[in-house]
Amino acid sequence: MNRAHTRRQFLRLLAGPPLLTAGVSDAWAAKAILIERLIGEARALPNVWERIDFISRKLLGIRYQADTLIGGPNHPEKFVVRDDAFDCVTFCEVVLAAAIARDMGEFETSLRRIRYDHGKVQYDQRNHYFADWCKRNIENGICQPVAIEPSVTIDKTLTWHQEFGQHRVSIAPATAAGGSRVLRLVQINGGLENGGTMTVMNTTLFHNTANAGRGGGIYNGGTAQVSNSTLADNSAPTAFGAGIFSAVGTLGIKGTIIKQGTTGENCNPAATASSSGYNLSDDSSCTFLTGTGDQNSGTAGLTAGGPVDNGGPTPTIALTSSSTALDAIPAADCTTVEGYLLTADQRGVSRPQGAGCDIGAFEARSVAAPMVTANVCPAGHTTPAPCSQDVSVYVPIGTTFGPTPAQVVTQGAPGLDFKLASSSCSSAAAVCVVGLEFRPSAPGVRMGAVRIFDASAHLLGSTLIYGLGQGPAIAFGPGVQTTVGDGFLGPHGVAVDAQGNVFATDPAVGKFLEFRIVRDPAVADQSQVPATLIPNPDLSAVPVARQRTFVFGDGANQTTRDPVTSFRGPWGIGTNGGEVLDADYGRISAAPRFGTRETWTLVNGGGGWDHPIHIHFEEGQVLARNGSANAVPAWEKGRKDVYRLRPDGSVTITMQFRDWGGMFMEHCHNTVHEDNAMLMRWEIDNNGAPFVRPLPTPISTPQGCTFVPPDDILPTAF
Repeated sequence: MNRAHTRRQFLRLLAGPPLLTAGVSDAWAAKAILIERLIGEARALPNVWERIDFISRKLLGIRYQADTLIGGPNHPEKFVVRDDAFDCVTFCEVVLAAAIARDMGEFETSLRRIRYDHGKVQYDQRNHYFADWCKRNIENGICQPVAIEPSVTIDKTLTWHQEFGQHRVSIAPATAAGGSRVLRLVQINGGLENGGTMTVMNTTLFHNTANAGRGGGIYNGGTAQVSNSTLADNSAPTAFGAGIFSAVGTLGIKGTIIKQGTTGENCNPAATASSSGYNLSDDSSCTFLTGTGDQNSGTAGLTAGGPVDNGGPTPTIALTSSSTALDAIPAADCTTVEGYLLTADQRGVSRPQGAGCDIGAFEARSVAAPMVTANVCPAGHTTPAPCSQDVSVYVPIGTTFGPTPAQVVTQGAPGLDFKLASSSCSSAAAVCVVGLEFRPSAPGVRMGAVRIFDASAHLLGSTLIYGLGQGPAIAFGPGVQTTVGDGFLGPHGVAVDAQGNVFATDPAVGKFLEFRIVRDPAVADQSQVPATLIPNPDLSAVPVARQRTFVFGDGANQTTRDPVTSFRGPWGIGTNGGEVLDADYGRISAAPRFGTRETWTLVNGGGGWDHPIHIHFEEGQVLARNGSANAVPAWEKGRKDVYRLRPDGSVTITMQFRDWGGMFMEHCHNTVHEDNAMLMRWEIDNNGAPFVRPLPTPISTPQGCTFVPPDDILPTAF
């Protein structure tokens, strides 16, 4: 394979033949890279309307062709991506999807949402009429309504396809200003303009300017929630509302930094906004910031130069040590406006890193150096003379240091075996080089740490150190741990053996079972597969309490918005005739009762894929394949927990839910599917004590685990 091909391009080439046999010309496979190239070239343009203009001009000259899509009342609908020919509507759909996407994955997801109701690839869900196209793409947030006078309401009955009957559509005026609904594809009011419903979280909006109007960072005319975001150096031609302008609708805000730009005050007077606390504005114009922990005229303390690569998928603006946003949100209140737990920043760095969460999209932390891999003194060093070593600790760029930024401790206490000889800290290089002396006061293994503080005594970073003192070493074993009260995320468990090997442990992980594979073992392996295997359990006397159906397919929809538990992707699972849903481990899709037996039918929703379905915890028996018991081969008649779903096929299984209650998952084992939301949660309960019903959702963080109520419970779950 040509090394220039990406993995996605390779998969598209593999998917090409079935599409070609369905009637798409071979130009689709040969030119699929055109859209991907245009998406990449257009990303440098800051506004959606500019990207639309650029991409549509590049596609001029592509031939017109009617009936470019595949599907009909009596034929299965196929999702088609092509750039060799368009009709009017598919041209608009492809251009718009490419303009709002960052890569081909987002392009394909957006195209599904634009072309089909809820992105569900079915003929009866396709937006056949432009009236439906407008209405549904306003509802899904792709487009926005704007007001144009004079306003009118349009009610009409469409001459729908005969098999669907008549279809009535109403396009009502926009209520805010009385204008009729049309599509808005240009931004005249700055970075983000909202006329519907908008949720912004862990986002940086920098150096946007409203071309005409107000709201250089955010212009809100609908319902918006803004959580832990950074709005910096945005401007507006008017005297106010450069960061946020909200004159109609409602805007909730929490944990967000608003820093002044060159023109205009941060917020507009009498803004229709409310604070959920812990926001920071570096001027006094945001009069609605009256919640707990809000800071008017606070010190943003952002690094100069705007967003840069601080790690993670997108550029961010770091906090300096002078910022009053550092650790300003108590750990127990690190949540969004809607109350969802906030466990990471824009880069994916865990929150909190210190005593509390930082305000804004960036959570300050040290870029921790690895544990020193050699003793401060060489192993076996027995003379009383001290030895020395330099240790580097990385810190945020732009840090302001006090006169003594470095501290050295032994077993958590200063001034013992490890002593500070020198230190040199550079805010430009983001590193402190600390010279250590080791003067052991006792034999054996001695452990300590180097800590770096800023001018305000905030702990910026640390690294663990160890040395072997004079005399025989203490024989720690790998399973014996000592706790060093240090480290940015709290105490670290550490064990060191007599040879000076260091074992650093994750505080959330216990002992591991180790398997050793050897070529010539001292004792030969005598194990054999028995001639007769354990028979299947006989479940015939156990009544079937429930039948369930699970459909595995694409075109999935996400109905929840929990930023921690919900995922979005093209693949999903439909339960008992419901729509195909993206994964959310906060959603309960099925809850069989403890001790009962159920029959589950797993259905492949199409698309030409095999789906190896793994149902965790419980083993099952295959009853039928494609509805026939005779179609089950001999090798599938044993106890199983992974079931192969062939294209357009089905497998019917039965299970008894015994031994334990709890929370489990069901998912496709194709990596591209399970990583893109083809996964669901199910649980075993008993409709009462001693079981908890429903089970709370565990939220794991480096600081421990918390439990929250489920985001969603499907109506057929219990």
